Amino acid sequence: LETHEPGPYDAPDETSQPTVRDSSPYWLGYERLPVDFFILECIGKGSRGVVHRAIDHDSNVVAVKCMDKSSRPRDHVEREIKTMQLLRGSLNVVCLRGVYEDEHRVYIVMEFVSKGPVIVQSEKDACKVMRSVCRVLKRLHDASIVHRDVKPSNFLLDDFGHVKAIDFGSSISVTEKHHGVEGTPLFMAPEAPNGDFTCDS
Repeated sequence: LETHEPGPYDAPDETSQPTVRDSSPYWLGYERLPVDFFILECIGKGSRGVVHRAIDHDSNVVAVKCMDKSSRPRDHVEREIKTMQLLRGSLNVVCLRGVYEDEHRVYIVMEFVSKGPVIVQSEKDACKVMRSVCRVLKRLHDASIVHRDVKPSNFLLDDFGHVKAIDFGSSISVTEKHHGVEGTPLFMAPEAPNGDFTCDS
């Protein structure tokens, strides 16, 4: 497997659906980001946040997804965090290391996956990637959760050759009421942009 050159957490802003705006401040009950936590360069941008490479308080290289509270409703942020907590320990899911917040932002700290989105160049590569994708989706579906943004850029390759799923910001329980279109149009079920969400049931 080979990887793209751009940052591993890049997402195409022009094809992602914006989230609902909510200017009300809120607190989720997490601690503030430690003062010895160093945020470094931006390695990816999407409609739901910006991802930076960072050095944590134990000198580990990590990825930090920074989300502005004014652009992410509280329930969306809580749902993303709970989904990552549910999947913690899964081989093919980026590991959640911690969550922090301040007055303006929520910080989701994850393992740093350096090699970027996978590129399939052979049938053998395709089988390996699809096995990993199916394992992640089965884990979600067993918990009655749908990802809603499955696309190549949301699956990265780590230093050991493991495929890692990222970005659970669009995930939702099948028991929840849908509030508009989520995900990347190019990779959606064709009926979803027209408001038919039976594909998520």
